[in-house]
Formats: sequence, C-alpha cells, structure tokens
Amino acid sequence: MPESKAVQSTTISSAPPLSPALIAHATKSLPSSPLFLEAAQSAEALDESDLPQWEGEPPYSYAEPDSTPQEERFTHNLVEVMLGRRIRLSNEANAQRGRRFENGDHELILTELIHNITEQMVRWLAIYDAVGEGVSGGRNDQMAACWLQWKAREIYSSTQEVLILEKGGNPYDDSPM
Repeated sequence: MPESKAVQSTTISSAPPLSPALIAHATKSLPSSPLFLEAAQSAEALDESDLPQWEGEPPYSYAEPDSTPQEERFTHNLVEVMLGRRIRLSNEANAQRGRRFENGDHELILTELIHNITEQMVRWLAIYDAVGEGVSGGRNDQMAACWLQWKAREIYSSTQEVLILEKGGNPYDDSPM
C-alpha cells in the first residue's frame, strides 16, 4: 500500500505520528462570529436540522446550488454553524471524559484515546488524499474542507490529551478546544 502524501514519520508519545498537513488543518483559526458562538454555546440557539447530512465523511456529492452571493453566504454560514456545533459537542465529550477521569478511569481513557486517534488518522489521511487541498468554492468542497479541519482538530486535541495523561496530568481541568 503506498504511503499517504500527508504522512511524516515523527513520533509523538504512544499516539500515532501527526503529519504536517493534519497539524496545519488542526491549527487553522476558528471563526469568532456571533453565528459560530451561538452554535458553540447551545443546540437551541439555531436550527440544526439540516446539519447531520454534513456529519458523514467527504467527498460529498449533493446537488450544488447556483453560485449566487446569497448561496455563497449561506455556505459560509453553514461552515460556521458546523464548526460551532462541533466545538459544543467536543466540549461535551471532554466534560464526560473529565468525569470519567475523576472516577479513576485514567488508563482506560488513555487506551481509548490512542485507539480513536489511530482509527481517525487512517480515515483522515484517506480522505485528505481523496479530497486534497483544493477547494473549488462549491458547497460540497467547502464542507469537505470543514470536515478535514474539524477531524484534524479532534485528532490533534486527543493527542494533546494523551501527552498530558502520559505525564500523569489532568487534561480536563479547563480544556475547551
């Protein structure tokens, strides 16, 4: 099997190595708009009924809307709402792991994180190789870029949790993404 074009062999702890492409995606700035912040704070703040279709892995092949300023703005807003929603869900998952950590599940959490990082890395690299860096501007491509950014962020954050856990620390003291 050929090596992914996004892989670099730099070992970080017992977690799998992170590629420069993944790190670049993970460290992209998140929006700071009111729309993003609303989605990050509450599921009731916005209508999220159309969002589950974008939770799956790209590439997406939904019908593309006409390229009008209104549709481009809708797509921009959709990306911000998806990222906000994902932040909220991630913070909820971190809080749950924090409760488990307080109950003494340190080793189990560490094992699960390493397993999840490994699985997610394989999927992320495959999708990165299939989708690539190019964003044509269409909604499907922009949402694929959003997915790549978010999954990279999850992997990166989980790797940081592993590093702290391996040093005997508590990564859940104050850990919003």
